[in-house]
Amino acid sequence: ALETVLDALEIAPEDKDLRKRYVQTLLSANQIDAAGTNVKELYEEDKEDPQVLDLYGQYLICKDLDDKAESCFKKINTVNRNYKDYLLSAAGRYNQIGKTEQAETMAKEYVARDMRNPAGYNMLGKIYTKSGDYEQAIESYDKSRNLRQPNVLADKQIDAIRAQMNMPPFQWSMIQLSI
Repeated sequence: ALETVLDALEIAPEDKDLRKRYVQTLLSANQIDAAGTNVKELYEEDKEDPQVLDLYGQYLICKDLDDKAESCFKKINTVNRNYKDYLLSAAGRYNQIGKTEQAETMAKEYVARDMRNPAGYNMLGKIYTKSGDYEQAIESYDKSRNLRQPNVLADKQIDAIRAQMNMPPFQWSMIQLSI
C-alpha cells in the first residue's frame, strides 16, 4: 500500500488527498516519524482542515501524546462539529498501540453519535477481537451485519472468530431474512 501511494505521489506530488492518504499509510506501517514530518507539513498549509487535524491526532496517539491528541480533537469539534471520523481513527490508533480501553471509549462515542453506521460496530469488533473478548466481538460484528446486508466484512470476521474459538462456521445461507 505504501509503494502504491508513493507511486501516485510521484505523479501528483501536490495532491492534498494523496498526501493525507500517505500519512495514513505511514501511520499504519508504524513509520511514525515520517508520518509526523508529513502531517506537520499538511498542518502548516491548513490548520483548520478536520482531516489534517484527525491525522495529526492519530500521529500524536502513536507518539503516546494523548493530551495533545485530545486538543486536536477539540479543535475538530470547533471547526466542524459534524466531522466524527476522528473517533474511529483514534479508536484504530489506540487499538494499534495496545490502548484497548481508550480505543473502546472512542469507538463507543462514534457509535453513540451514529448508531446506524456499521463502521463503529466493526471497529468495536476489531478491538474486542484483539483483546480476546470474542463474545463481545461477535456481538459487535453482528450489530454491524444487522445494519447492512450483505456485510461481507462482518460475516468474515465472525467466521474467523468462531474458527479461533473452535466453533463451526455459522451457516449464513440458512438464515431467511425477512424484509
